[in-house]
Amino acid sequence: MPFAPGGDTAGETAESTAAPSTQPTVVIESTEFGFSPSTVTLTQGEEIVLRLVNNGLVEHNIDIPMLGVLLTAAPGETVETILVVPGSGNGGSFTCSLAGHAEAGMTGNIQIGLAVAESPDAETQVVAARIEMDETTGMPSITTAIILAMGMFLAMMAFVVGMLQFMKGFEEQL
Repeated sequence: MPFAPGGDTAGETAESTAAPSTQPTVVIESTEFGFSPSTVTLTQGEEIVLRLVNNGLVEHNIDIPMLGVLLTAAPGETVETILVVPGSGNGGSFTCSLAGHAEAGMTGNIQIGLAVAESPDAETQVVAARIEMDETTGMPSITTAIILAMGMFLAMMAFVVGMLQFMKGFEEQL
């Protein structure tokens, strides 16, 4: 039975289901005591199949509070659910919420990026930029802030150069 994020079944374990082939599948493998991959990038608004493969010798789960998902798998078991990635937010973390597992290193991060939107004109694409947020401060990371500042500086310089060229052409006409 698929787990419905935000539904009345919060905290329940999802069962194995056969996933339709039309959705992208995100596979997270668990062992003692870690996840692979430990960082997952998702796209806002996308419907995905989230699959937990337990390659460990003990039961593990993946608890993703920001998505309202909890999947539990016995040793050697694979479980999955279908979910829609939220249309807002920057990401969060996931853990194995079984006693002592997160403390032993079973944690990971989810990054949520904006979708690439295509304009009606096939030659033009609008690509949305990802802004990575510092989880402790809730502000853009220093790297993101520097990149944004550099982009603004370059845009301003291009504007100034364009204005100087315009004024030079205007002076030549006088």
